[in-house]
Amino acid sequence: MFPIPLTPFEESFLVDDRSGSELDVLARCRFAGRADRTRMEAAFRHALRRHPLLGAQVRRTRWGRYEWVSGSVDAEVAPLEWSTDGDPQPEFPPAQPIKARDGIPTRLIVDVRDDHTILVLHFHHTRADGRGTFQFLEDLLLHYANSEPAMEQIEFQRLEPNRLIERNRFGLSAVGWLRKLPKLAVGLRGIRQFVARQPATLVAVSMDVNSPSAPDGRIVGCVDLSAEESSALRDAAKRQSVSLNDLLTRDNFLAIHDWRVERGAVRDEDWMRLMIPINMRRAEDHSIPAANIVSTVYLDRQPADCDSPDELLRSIHEEMTLIKDRELGLIFPLTLRFARMLPGGIARLTANQHCVATAVFTNTMRPLDHWRLPREGGLLRVGNLLLEHLDVYAPLRRNTLLTCAVLTYNDRLRICARMDGRYLNPTDRDRFLVILHKRLIASAGGLEISGAGGWAGEGRPRR
Repeated sequence: MFPIPLTPFEESFLVDDRSGSELDVLARCRFAGRADRTRMEAAFRHALRRHPLLGAQVRRTRWGRYEWVSGSVDAEVAPLEWSTDGDPQPEFPPAQPIKARDGIPTRLIVDVRDDHTILVLHFHHTRADGRGTFQFLEDLLLHYANSEPAMEQIEFQRLEPNRLIERNRFGLSAVGWLRKLPKLAVGLRGIRQFVARQPATLVAVSMDVNSPSAPDGRIVGCVDLSAEESSALRDAAKRQSVSLNDLLTRDNFLAIHDWRVERGAVRDEDWMRLMIPINMRRAEDHSIPAANIVSTVYLDRQPADCDSPDELLRSIHEEMTLIKDRELGLIFPLTLRFARMLPGGIARLTANQHCVATAVFTNTMRPLDHWRLPREGGLLRVGNLLLEHLDVYAPLRRNTLLTCAVLTYNDRLRICARMDGRYLNPTDRDRFLVILHKRLIASAGGLEISGAGGWAGEGRPRR
C-alpha cells in the first residue's frame, strides 16, 4: 500500500507546520472506571494497524514532493503514556503540540485516578480530520471492550486500506472534475472576495512567524448544554426552517462580535471570517480508514450584520444552502491542486503571514450515534468503562486564535473552544464561553440554565 503521495490538503498542513501554528488534533474521553493498561496498549496497536496513516511517517521524495511511508506500530514506536494514582498527573492539553514529522506520529495519554480514567488522543491534522478521529477512537475502544473477559464479541466495520489512495478524489475522475466546473463557476466570486477581504484577528497579533508558543500551553474550555437545552436549540432551528448548524454558526458570529465589542476591538470596516470544515465523504467512502476527506468553506460578515440576528441567520442559511446545492466544497481542494502546479507550490500559498480566518467553527454532528458499543442510560459501555463525555479540540493555524468544535453525545450539545495562548488567557476564554452560552440559551428560547447544563465541571469551564 505504501508509499502514498500526500494530497494537496495534507501538504498544506505539512508545510504550514511552523512556529505560530498548532495543527494538532486533541480528543479527550472521560470514563467511569479504571482502564487496564495491557488491554489498552493492545487496543492502541490494533487501531494503528487498522488506520495506517495514524502510524505512518512522512518522507520527501527526490522530486521535492511528500509521501507517506510505512511506520511501525510496535510498543516502542507507539508508546502508551500511562499514569495512575501516585504518579504526577499529565497536563492537558499537552504542553507541546505534536509535529507532522515527529518520530511518534500519534500519542495516546491515559491517566487513571480513583474511580475514573481520562484518555487523550493526540495527532497532527495532516493525518486525519474530525471524522477520522472518531473512526480511530471507535476502533480503539471497541478492541478494548472485546478484550473484556466473557465479553460478547462486537464485529468491527470492514475497512479497505487500499482505498486510501482515493481520499482526495471525492468520487470524481478527471472528466468528472471538468464536468463540475460550470456548476462551480459561481464560486469564483467567492474566491475574489476571499482574496480581496482581509479578515480581522480576534485581537491584535504580532506578524512575526517566529513568535514563540505560549509558555503555559494552550487554552481550552467547553460549554456543556443539558439535554433539555439541546433539544430546545434543535426545535428553535426547525421553527425558523434552518438547520441546527446554521443556528450555531450564527451564534458563533454573534459571540465573537460581542466579545470583540467588550474589548473595544471592533471597527465598522472589519471582516469576521469563519472557516467551516465540510466532510466530503460519500456513503461508499466509510470503508476508507481514518484520513482527511474534507474541505473548507469561508463565511464573511461585518459588525453591522450582527445588528439583526434574524437577518444574519437568514443570510447564513441561504449561503450554506448555495454551498451545498452547488457543491462549492470542491473549490478548496481544486484551488490547492492548481496551487501545487505553480512555482513554489503550496508552500508559497501558505507563506502569507496574515490571518486567513478570524475563527474556525466545526460541527461534528452526532459522531458516536452509530458506534457499535452497547449503551447504558444513553452512555457507551466500553468493557469495564463507561464513557461519560468526550471533548474534541480543532487545530489553530497562525493568527487564527479561536476554534470551536461542536458534538452531540447522549443528546447533549458540547461546544469545545481552543484559544491561542500567545495572545489570550484563561480569563479571555471564560468570558467568551459565557457570552457564547448566553447566545445559545437565547436562541433556545431563553430557557433558564438548569443544574445539569451550563458549564462543564463545577461551575467552571472545563479545561
